[in-house]
Amino acid sequence: MTVDTKSSPLLDTKLPGVPLWKRGKVRDVYDLGDQLLVVATDRLSAFDVVLPTGIPGKGIVLTQMSLFWFELLKDVVPHHVLSADVSRYPAVLQPFADQLEGRSMLVVKTDVLPVECVVRGYITGSGFKDYKRTGGVCGISLPPGLRDSDRLDPAIFTPATKAETGHDENISYETMVETVGSERAAEARRVSLELYERARAHAEARGIVLADTKFEFGVRDGRLIWIAYPFLLPIAATLAEP
Repeated sequence: MTVDTKSSPLLDTKLPGVPLWKRGKVRDVYDLGDQLLVVATDRLSAFDVVLPTGIPGKGIVLTQMSLFWFELLKDVVPHHVLSADVSRYPAVLQPFADQLEGRSMLVVKTDVLPVECVVRGYITGSGFKDYKRTGGVCGISLPPGLRDSDRLDPAIFTPATKAETGHDENISYETMVETVGSERAAEARRVSLELYERARAHAEARGIVLADTKFEFGVRDGRLIWIAYPFLLPIAATLAEP
């Protein structure tokens, strides 16, 4: 798909007659009954602040990346995407195809787990700050002498709160168990680590370092479902050294 980077950025979607459920920092989400329409705008968010200018085509790139990873890793865990083909969307959405093409997904509703499932394959960011202070991350002890951005093998699962405003805060796995129950916590941890390790291997084979990422899950009919809102991997990716 070609992205037009010279056009004006789409900062807000306008879909008269379609109930807006939530306008996040980047994505606009509309309520279609038992389904949601997730639209990635071109808004730019940095450190939980939405900047006044956007990046043309950013939402299209985000959506296409999401769809790529969902397809690649669909055998690990079910995901919530029903369609990204606007021509197959409900009739009420067809008049807005110009706003939705390439940057939207029709997804099933789930009961969202109130925990961010973060996996770290390198020690950096808030994880490195925790490590310098405590010698570990989220209660997980790590070897002494690690430097910023050192690789972790195996990767570690470090859950966080799901903050409506401000920054998410790291929590221990035990706190996650208290929040969602032991069986669901164990399943989310196992799936998150498998998704990350598969994605890390795929990226590294192409010269990309996937430093860490955040997964979100919901539950529908008793099954764990990988959902797109609000973030998908990769969160932190840099070109590897040749």
